[in-house]
Amino acid sequence: MLSVKSIYQQSKYRLALCYLIASIIASSIAHVTHWYQDDRFGIHRIGSSFTCLLSLICLIWLYLKPNQLKAIAFVHLALLRLVMVLASLSTIYVATTSERLTLVESYPPFTVTAFLWMTLVVIYIPYQHLLWFLTISCVPMSVPVLWYLLTHLEELQTARGIDLFVSYGLATIVYATLGLFYARLQVNFQRLLQERLTDYTKIIEAQDIRQSAIADMFTQLHNGALQTLALLSRELQQHDISSAEITSRLETLNQQIRSIADLETDTPVDSFAITKLRLAAGVNLDLDLPLHTLAYEVYRATLARKFPYFPSLKIKVRSFEEIEADRLSPDLKREIGFWLEEALCNVGKHAEGATQLKVMGCIQDGEYILRVQDNGQGIQFNRAGQGTKQSQSLAKKLGGTFRRENLAQGGVLCQLRWSLDVD
Repeated sequence: MLSVKSIYQQSKYRLALCYLIASIIASSIAHVTHWYQDDRFGIHRIGSSFTCLLSLICLIWLYLKPNQLKAIAFVHLALLRLVMVLASLSTIYVATTSERLTLVESYPPFTVTAFLWMTLVVIYIPYQHLLWFLTISCVPMSVPVLWYLLTHLEELQTARGIDLFVSYGLATIVYATLGLFYARLQVNFQRLLQERLTDYTKIIEAQDIRQSAIADMFTQLHNGALQTLALLSRELQQHDISSAEITSRLETLNQQIRSIADLETDTPVDSFAITKLRLAAGVNLDLDLPLHTLAYEVYRATLARKFPYFPSLKIKVRSFEEIEADRLSPDLKREIGFWLEEALCNVGKHAEGATQLKVMGCIQDGEYILRVQDNGQGIQFNRAGQGTKQSQSLAKKLGGTFRRENLAQGGVLCQLRWSLDVD
């Protein structure tokens, strides 16, 4: 759908085409008419022929280069006004030096053309340049005519003299004032528009921050309270938990939920959501940390949580290679931290019989590979849950890939891979 600005530009382009075509036709007719009239000095013939040629050149230029409408309009209006000024000054000079010719009898019929010219100036000349453009173009034409009429009162008292005086005096002042008022209106409108756009941008940014905070809160619930609740539900179904343990788990669940609620209530969303990563274990990490340091802190904090299959891990291998030029944004670092936390939680919750855990971050062929691997019983179902959807979404943002699959020798590989050129 076309915007209002593009529709306005198309309207100005079509108006310019129509005007140039009409100018060619009108100046051609005027040239033929002046050819059969008494034009002792050839002023009318030269002016009409030049106007016709100028309009034809600008029409071809506009047709071939429609994106240069502003430049074409400026050139045409400036040269057309120059022709009118030269013709006016020449006529005044002839009327002043001649005893038989008067200005009211020989002055070209510029009245309608002059007002059409001023209308086009308001339309096509940028409002920032309107004041000096009108001043430079109107003063050389209006002042000599008014001066001549005021020094030749007998001509001023004729109908033609009054018409010229009103046209180049009062009407020109009124028209120029309206043009300047329009320019001032445009300045105020642009200022108001810029203020509204600034306010709108701030609102959008605030909404994005709040949306990110809501997504982070859900991830914290998913990696914390929901994991605790899922474990408790599974152990209740297996009748393999004591009342004291149930009470302890519920207390932990209560603390996890309350910690998220307290954080969202007490901490300004704008400052916290941008600079911090809050893990379900209650640890807050600074997103200014390098990725390898951030990954290690996530690993350390998550493995300290109470999950049923963490105690059986006898061999734990972890290594996070440092990225020399870490260009990841804080938002992407936060999501990678949440991804690693959830991958480790899945090991503690589902990797039954696992004795080995490998958590690696390495650089290979210009890509960073972050993987979590265990040797447990593997994935028992292929349903894509919320964690899988979030992982796929993160991989898309990074421009990389996500894998989660059972290994032939047993266990599960969960891997995130992306190019190091990502910003």
